[in-house]
Amino acid sequence: MPTTGMIVFLDGKEVPASEAKISIFDHGFLFGDSVYEVVRTVSAPPIVRRLFCFDPHMDRLEASARGIALSLPWSRSDIRASVERAAGRVEGRADVYVRVIVTRGQGELDLAPDSCKAPATVIIAKPLPVYPREWYERGIALRLVATMRNPSRAVSPSIKSGTEDLRKADEAFITSTTKDLVPVRTVDGVPLRTSPGELTRKLIAAFSEHVRATIS
Repeated sequence: MPTTGMIVFLDGKEVPASEAKISIFDHGFLFGDSVYEVVRTVSAPPIVRRLFCFDPHMDRLEASARGIALSLPWSRSDIRASVERAAGRVEGRADVYVRVIVTRGQGELDLAPDSCKAPATVIIAKPLPVYPREWYERGIALRLVATMRNPSRAVSPSIKSGTEDLRKADEAFITSTTKDLVPVRTVDGVPLRTSPGELTRKLIAAFSEHVRATIS
């Protein structure tokens, strides 16, 4: 894959992105035994590239690690320092996407984690993707799939909702670290009543104000 513009740190040391690699015996590779989190920067002249909501993201990373009994090898302050270093190394003035990955480390060809003595930490930074303005002005088209992300027994019945309910929604949006809030225009080809709707517009405005307050 193209690695132009990417900055990679492996266990705290910067390596050329085209040469970055981990062992095939790393349990993160063999069994998906790893955790990750994505953080980003936000900028507003004259302030450039300030990490946005870093601590809440680290709360989630630490919670994910506890959930699989994985001891993070670095303190939060160490992770922040490396994330800031990586973000600062990305060329240009655009905002930056940073992925933090911690794997179980190298071990035997066995699911038991006991043979893994040292977790591996990977930090990847690159320019933040820029999505079409039309997405935010008119909304996007969603398609629903029948495949469930988790087994039904792993999802609380109290938070389940049918796809038919979503198609009948007055308005909807998706959100993520890199996309902020994106209105939904259609679901399976069925137009929603408004896009962006009144509530979505208010949330977008509130989020923008939160960002401004955070970096001011």
